[in-house]
Amino acid sequence: MRKQSRRTDSRTKGYTYLFSFPFWLVANRKASPIVRTVSYKNGTLRIYAPFQSATANFVPMPSIAAKTVPFLKDAKPKQFDDYSFLTVSLPPQLFETNRREPALKVVWGDKDNSESENIPLDSLRIDVFQLPDGESQNLANEFVRLFLRHIRIESGQWWIGQSVHPLVGYLRNAAPISKRGEILEEPWANVSGEAVGAEVRPINQSVWEASLDRASKDIAPCPVEEMYMIGRYAKSAKEYGQMILHFAMACELGRDTALSRLWSKKGNKSAFKKSRMITGYNLPKHLDQDFENLFGRSFKSHDSASFEAIVRLWRARNEVAHGVSPSVDELKFNYVEPVRNCISWLKSC
Repeated sequence: MRKQSRRTDSRTKGYTYLFSFPFWLVANRKASPIVRTVSYKNGTLRIYAPFQSATANFVPMPSIAAKTVPFLKDAKPKQFDDYSFLTVSLPPQLFETNRREPALKVVWGDKDNSESENIPLDSLRIDVFQLPDGESQNLANEFVRLFLRHIRIESGQWWIGQSVHPLVGYLRNAAPISKRGEILEEPWANVSGEAVGAEVRPINQSVWEASLDRASKDIAPCPVEEMYMIGRYAKSAKEYGQMILHFAMACELGRDTALSRLWSKKGNKSAFKKSRMITGYNLPKHLDQDFENLFGRSFKSHDSASFEAIVRLWRARNEVAHGVSPSVDELKFNYVEPVRNCISWLKSC
């Protein structure tokens, strides 16, 4: 909905659209993106660098309002409405030039005066030219969704396109109470966080340019990487069944992509069919014996530790697919590195 203009301004050559997101775009301060104009379908788009609209302690859930907290009759402290409810955030701290290990940083104020090399941003401006307002808006919405999918893959920031609640949790505040629920002191702030590894990169000029180039050409993101990103998000959200299923599907898609490449290299004129190269559904067997026969390479021989993790993943996948909840041991097992190693190896086949 927008306020209707009383007259058409003769200077109007396009429209600008301002987006805000329930997730962070962690960018590098020293190598931040620059403004760029691209052609996309039947329009011309000008993409600005991402910027920050929210306060530094941004989380995508509302702060607690003291006046609306429920109590039993006569159990509400007289001074309760005057209490301040802090909102605390733990935005991802990516690896930096002078820090090469996972870290967390607590932010509880409106501003972050630290000199961190990377900064969490949350908004984007896109100008669209050569189209009427309705078409421009549809094109901007379509482009930004595709663009964000490419940024997620290029940067490894698996939370892009999702709410960041798995990273910060739902719990905002807590306090001691009496038997009747009287709050005995001013509530304190609560927050969760997750340290990320070196595979996650800040958005810099090269990440931005690569994502823009692919999105402006309307290239679909790599399905293998998208499936992995969904699995990685599910891990953070502690949705372990979904994590197992999507990690396994990422490896399966990687396998099929490698087979399709080999099919084309052999000069086959007919459409690729997986069944003409491998049979059955045993992923570990495909990555070992079948790939040895087809490519002269085996993932088991290449990386035995990661291969054994994939064997375990496939067993867990079969159980989850048939309604069996992951075991306690599966919840503790870290599949991230073995799955990434498997995907990288399949790309090299």
